Amino acid sequence: PVLDPVPLPTGSEGDSGWLIKITVTVGVVSVILLLLMARLLYWRVNKYRSRLKQAHARITQLRREKDGSQCTFHFIDADVIRSGRYESLETLPRLQEIRSSHPDWVKTKVLTQESAYGMHGYTRDILAVSHRWETPASPDPKGVQLKATREHLLQHPDIQYVWYDFWCMPQGSDRAPEEKKSFDEMLASVNLLYIGCSVLILQDLSYMSRFWTQFEAWCSMQEACSSGLRPACAEHRRCTVVPIHECTRGMANELIQMWANKSVEEARRILASPDVVVTNQSDKDHQLLKLGELASLVQDAQDARATNRVGVFSSGTTSSRRSSMHSSSVFDSSMEIEVHVPNAPLHALSGSRRRFAAWVERVVPALPLP
Repeated sequence: PVLDPVPLPTGSEGDSGWLIKITVTVGVVSVILLLLMARLLYWRVNKYRSRLKQAHARITQLRREKDGSQCTFHFIDADVIRSGRYESLETLPRLQEIRSSHPDWVKTKVLTQESAYGMHGYTRDILAVSHRWETPASPDPKGVQLKATREHLLQHPDIQYVWYDFWCMPQGSDRAPEEKKSFDEMLASVNLLYIGCSVLILQDLSYMSRFWTQFEAWCSMQEACSSGLRPACAEHRRCTVVPIHECTRGMANELIQMWANKSVEEARRILASPDVVVTNQSDKDHQLLKLGELASLVQDAQDARATNRVGVFSSGTTSSRRSSMHSSSVFDSSMEIEVHVPNAPLHALSGSRRRFAAWVERVVPALPLP
């Protein structure tokens, strides 16, 4: 017998099957696309959240640099001086030439009042050199100071960075505007170096007649305490005095005897004397003004350290005191972060950039950052 053939689907049944397949395929593709879009959106949100976090950190850094609670300094790698890689030169050139020919020799580091004033936090790895300029064009034309610095570094292998003004601050009348601003910022915060770091005093016969050198020597012989600054005992002094040229060890001892036990008020009175010479009188006036308020800044840093509030000073009076002391402005160049927040204080920006920077400052703290 012949079996009946399987009946073929009708037209409506075949159309329904294809419709189901198409619907399922479209649904799967839609789900995949939605997942991809969600993943892309999540990635972009995290990306912009990270950028906003960077922008907020940069704005905070700029404001701290403007009020003087921190400063960015350039240093020379101590190993370069120890190794004598510069021996083809009689002495090291100014910062601009070092950056041009040997950019790897220059290191950048941010110093804060909390670390420098609160606990002399840079004494182990940073050496600040106090010296006299031997000529108006070059402080060390014959390399005597460089040789003495190298000998000191060979005896102190823990030191990683060296600060010497000619090598570490933009020099000369041909400085670019941003270099001039950088110079002014570092000059306004130079106390961070001579109070927070180890100090090498290169004393010659004229050292004790100059304002800057005596000011630096006094700072290096002070120590921070809960009441501000006080003369450091011999074992706590952060300075090493090395006589150069015709200076003798007896003269070096006289320098220590002169400044080791001077209070802030005594130091200010002596440095204000007309026989303490300075090239730029405005520098002397400005530093004497700061010297009168330095003890308060050190006390604020001590309080912040004691209460574990690193980076936060106690009151608005302290902020206004710091603002009155530091008149230099921060960079206003176009060194921008990913979100294009210019490297400038908010009041120095214009138009949409100022509004955007203000918006970043309001929004970022409220974001649940990763």
